[in-house]
Amino acid sequence: MSDLDFYAQAATANVVLGVSLGSVPEEVQNRFGADFIDDRRRGVLRRDYGLLEFSFFRDIDWKCGAIGIQVHRLLWADPDAVPSALIVKYGDFANRLTISSLKDVISDAGFELDEVSGQDGDEFIQFCVVQSGVEIIVVGCPMMIGGASYNTGDVWSIHISGTIRPIQ
Repeated sequence: MSDLDFYAQAATANVVLGVSLGSVPEEVQNRFGADFIDDRRRGVLRRDYGLLEFSFFRDIDWKCGAIGIQVHRLLWADPDAVPSALIVKYGDFANRLTISSLKDVISDAGFELDEVSGQDGDEFIQFCVVQSGVEIIVVGCPMMIGGASYNTGDVWSIHISGTIRPIQ
Protein backbone atom coordinates (compact mmCIF):
# COMPACT_ATOMS: atom_id res chain seq x y z
CA MET A 1 0.00 0.00 0.00
CA SER A 2 1.13 3.57 -0.63
CA ASP A 3 0.53 7.05 0.71
CA LEU A 4 -1.85 7.62 -2.20
CA ASP A 5 -3.86 4.59 -1.03
CA PHE A 6 -4.05 6.16 2.45
CA TYR A 7 -5.39 9.46 1.14
CA ALA A 8 -7.93 7.74 -1.13
CA GLN A 9 -9.17 5.44 1.65
CA ALA A 10 -9.59 8.35 4.04
CA ALA A 11 -11.46 10.36 1.40
CA THR A 12 -13.82 7.55 0.46
CA ALA A 13 -14.32 5.67 3.74
CA ASN A 14 -14.28 8.54 6.30
CA VAL A 15 -11.79 6.64 8.42
CA VAL A 16 -8.09 6.88 9.27
CA LEU A 17 -6.58 3.57 10.41
CA GLY A 18 -9.81 2.58 12.14
CA VAL A 19 -10.40 6.00 13.73
CA SER A 20 -13.58 7.72 12.61
CA LEU A 21 -16.05 10.36 13.65
CA GLY A 22 -17.36 9.49 17.11
CA SER A 23 -14.07 7.99 18.31
CA VAL A 24 -12.78 9.10 21.71
CA PRO A 25 -9.30 10.55 22.44
CA GLU A 26 -8.10 7.28 23.99
CA GLU A 27 -8.84 5.39 20.76
CA VAL A 28 -6.81 7.91 18.77
CA GLN A 29 -3.90 7.73 21.23
CA ASN A 30 -3.99 3.91 21.20
CA ARG A 31 -3.76 3.97 17.39
CA PHE A 32 -1.29 6.84 16.85
CA GLY A 33 0.67 7.07 20.10
CA ALA A 34 1.42 9.81 22.60
CA ASP A 35 3.50 12.08 20.34
CA PHE A 36 0.90 14.82 19.86
CA ILE A 37 0.05 18.35 20.91
CA ASP A 38 -3.33 19.08 22.50
CA ASP A 39 -5.00 22.44 21.97
CA ARG A 40 -8.07 22.93 24.19
CA ARG A 41 -10.47 25.81 23.72
CA ARG A 42 -14.05 26.23 24.89
CA GLY A 43 -15.42 22.74 24.50
CA VAL A 44 -13.09 21.78 21.65
CA LEU A 45 -9.98 19.62 21.88
CA ARG A 46 -7.70 19.54 18.84
CA ARG A 47 -5.12 16.76 18.92
CA ASP A 48 -2.31 17.47 16.47
CA TYR A 49 -0.08 14.66 15.15
CA GLY A 50 1.53 16.72 12.37
CA LEU A 51 -0.03 15.30 9.21
CA LEU A 52 -3.18 14.38 11.15
CA GLU A 53 -5.43 16.50 13.35
CA PHE A 54 -8.37 15.16 15.31
CA SER A 55 -10.97 17.57 16.68
CA PHE A 56 -13.06 16.44 19.62
CA PHE A 57 -16.20 18.10 20.88
CA ARG A 58 -17.56 17.64 24.36
CA ASP A 59 -21.12 16.66 24.98
CA ILE A 60 -20.93 14.34 27.96
CA ASP A 61 -17.66 12.79 26.77
CA TRP A 62 -15.13 13.94 24.18
CA LYS A 63 -16.07 12.59 20.73
CA CYS A 64 -14.24 13.07 17.45
CA GLY A 65 -16.20 15.46 15.25
CA ALA A 66 -13.60 16.11 12.55
CA ILE A 67 -10.40 14.64 11.15
CA GLY A 68 -8.01 16.78 9.16
CA ILE A 69 -5.19 15.52 6.99
CA GLN A 70 -2.84 18.50 6.63
CA VAL A 71 -1.01 17.45 3.47
CA HIS A 72 0.57 20.89 3.02
CA ARG A 73 2.70 20.34 6.13
CA LEU A 74 4.73 17.65 4.38
CA LEU A 75 6.56 20.24 2.27
CA TRP A 76 8.09 22.02 5.26
CA ALA A 77 7.63 19.82 8.32
CA ASP A 78 10.25 17.48 9.69
CA PRO A 79 10.03 13.78 8.77
CA ASP A 80 8.24 13.07 12.06
CA ALA A 81 5.13 14.83 10.72
CA VAL A 82 3.82 11.46 9.51
CA PRO A 83 2.77 9.28 12.45
CA SER A 84 4.72 6.02 12.58
CA ALA A 85 1.51 3.96 12.46
CA LEU A 86 0.88 5.35 8.96
CA ILE A 87 4.44 4.64 7.80
CA VAL A 88 4.20 1.05 9.05
CA LYS A 89 1.07 0.46 6.94
CA TYR A 90 1.62 2.71 3.92
CA GLY A 91 5.38 3.25 3.69
CA ASP A 92 7.07 6.59 3.13
CA PHE A 93 4.95 9.63 2.31
CA ALA A 94 5.80 11.94 -0.58
CA ASN A 95 6.01 15.61 0.34
CA ARG A 96 3.39 16.55 -2.27
CA LEU A 97 0.00 15.18 -3.39
CA THR A 98 -1.77 16.41 -6.51
CA ILE A 99 -5.51 16.48 -7.01
CA SER A 100 -5.12 14.79 -10.39
CA SER A 101 -3.41 11.71 -8.89
CA LEU A 102 -5.90 11.55 -6.00
CA LYS A 103 -8.86 12.01 -8.34
CA ASP A 104 -7.67 9.08 -10.50
CA VAL A 105 -7.52 6.71 -7.52
CA ILE A 106 -10.85 7.93 -6.13
CA SER A 107 -12.51 7.53 -9.54
CA ASP A 108 -11.01 4.04 -10.00
CA ALA A 109 -12.67 3.10 -6.69
CA GLY A 110 -16.06 4.19 -8.09
CA PHE A 111 -16.35 7.54 -6.30
CA GLU A 112 -17.01 10.99 -7.77
CA LEU A 113 -15.10 14.16 -7.00
CA ASP A 114 -16.99 17.43 -7.57
CA GLU A 115 -15.67 20.95 -7.49
CA VAL A 116 -17.69 22.82 -4.87
CA SER A 117 -16.19 26.31 -5.02
CA GLY A 118 -13.36 28.23 -6.53
CA GLN A 119 -12.17 29.08 -10.00
CA ASP A 120 -8.91 29.50 -11.85
CA GLY A 121 -6.72 32.02 -10.06
CA ASP A 122 -8.37 31.60 -6.64
CA GLU A 123 -5.97 30.88 -3.81
CA PHE A 124 -7.82 27.65 -2.96
CA ILE A 125 -10.37 25.44 -4.71
CA GLN A 126 -12.73 23.19 -2.77
CA PHE A 127 -13.71 19.69 -3.88
CA CYS A 128 -16.04 17.13 -2.32
CA VAL A 129 -16.14 13.36 -2.63
CA VAL A 130 -19.83 13.01 -3.49
CA GLN A 131 -20.53 9.67 -1.81
CA SER A 132 -18.58 10.28 1.42
CA GLY A 133 -18.92 14.05 1.88
CA VAL A 134 -15.18 14.39 2.48
CA GLU A 135 -13.84 17.84 1.62
CA ILE A 136 -10.56 18.33 -0.24
CA ILE A 137 -8.90 21.75 -0.39
CA VAL A 138 -6.56 22.31 -3.34
CA VAL A 139 -4.09 25.09 -4.13
CA GLY A 140 -5.64 27.22 -6.87
CA CYS A 141 -2.59 29.28 -7.84
CA PRO A 142 1.16 29.01 -7.17
CA MET A 143 2.20 30.36 -3.77
CA MET A 144 5.12 30.51 -1.37
CA ILE A 145 4.45 30.03 2.33
CA GLY A 146 7.20 29.79 4.90
CA GLY A 147 9.79 29.00 2.25
CA ALA A 148 7.75 26.17 0.73
CA SER A 149 6.55 26.46 -2.86
CA TYR A 150 3.05 25.16 -3.56
CA ASN A 151 1.84 24.51 -7.10
CA THR A 152 -1.60 24.82 -8.64
CA GLY A 153 -3.31 21.47 -8.09
CA ASP A 154 -1.45 20.50 -4.92
CA VAL A 155 -3.74 19.10 -2.26
CA TRP A 156 -3.62 21.39 0.77
CA SER A 157 -5.80 19.34 3.12
CA ILE A 158 -8.48 16.68 3.40
CA HIS A 159 -11.33 17.07 5.92
CA ILE A 160 -13.60 14.37 7.29
CA SER A 161 -16.42 16.05 9.17
CA GLY A 162 -19.76 15.30 7.59
CA THR A 163 -20.23 18.97 6.70
CA ILE A 164 -18.87 21.07 3.87
CA ARG A 165 -17.68 24.53 4.86
CA PRO A 166 -17.50 27.13 2.14
CA ILE A 167 -14.07 28.67 1.61
CA GLN A 168 -14.04 32.29 2.79
